[in-house]
Amino acid sequence: MHPTAAAFGAALLVASAGALAESYPVKPVTLVVPYGPGGPADTAARLVAELAAEPLGGRIVVENRPGAATKVAAMQVARAPKDGYTLFECTSSTMLTAALGTGSAFRVDDFTPLTLIALNPFVMSVTPGLPVASARELVDYAKAHPGELNLGSLGPASVEEIIGRWFLRMAGIEMVPVPYKTGLAAAIQDLMAGRIHVMFDAIGNSARYHSAGKLKILGVATAERVSLLPDVPTLTEQGYPVVNGSWLGLCAPAGTPAAIVDKLGKALTAAVRSEEYQRRIRALGAIPQASSTPDEFRQFIHTYVGQWGEMTRALGIQIE
Repeated sequence: MHPTAAAFGAALLVASAGALAESYPVKPVTLVVPYGPGGPADTAARLVAELAAEPLGGRIVVENRPGAATKVAAMQVARAPKDGYTLFECTSSTMLTAALGTGSAFRVDDFTPLTLIALNPFVMSVTPGLPVASARELVDYAKAHPGELNLGSLGPASVEEIIGRWFLRMAGIEMVPVPYKTGLAAAIQDLMAGRIHVMFDAIGNSARYHSAGKLKILGVATAERVSLLPDVPTLTEQGYPVVNGSWLGLCAPAGTPAAIVDKLGKALTAAVRSEEYQRRIRALGAIPQASSTPDEFRQFIHTYVGQWGEMTRALGIQIE
């Protein structure tokens, strides 16, 4: 092809992409949420959809597709048309499965990152009857009572068990793992009742029970203390440098036109940074967090997956 013709063709493509983004959206956008209605993740997604719809000049409809630890929704979006009309509330669980899962039906690069929307730091909680008031006291108690304590989680390859076992390895103690395939709610109920003794989970799930005295949060897995629990020290402060958590974000199918990705990214980021979103998400116990650009979110995912890859390899855990 003649250089002039090639340049002309490229210019047409750029112009076409710009026109496409300018008119987008011309119909409702579907945001697929990998959890059932009513929970914190669903609430966050619906709030972003509501706040971003007006600046986008269209409507964002939430579709709940729970199942298989976010895999059902992830596979649906990975195979969706790459036109900007299907979005996905991608999660830390989704991306860990995509990157580290054995035989996963989807990959990290099946999705185009748009922005983070919330962080959920992990906390270490214990049943209220356990006679300990700090991470150090828990470690001393476990050493003095070998084989007596158990660790609740959502299964051998769940983020809750991985981070819990990482702490046990760091502290040089052992606990009996107790998996809850029926879900986190059942595990928290058993923790409050004393049927299990220790559990790691996202701060938004446990903070209200801690405030009510139904369980005890001994430490947060953050670099600095969190405003929701200002009197609870970090695990790092207590000599156990565990800094990690789960997160929620928004993605589109890979191959979505760059101009549409840019438009979506700006509208969604503005929604996450709004005063209303910040206030309502903090009330849920999560930390609202927007990415400056889609590329920044992409790098965040890369770093996060790398950290968890190191932990799972060290622990000999395989994510399915």
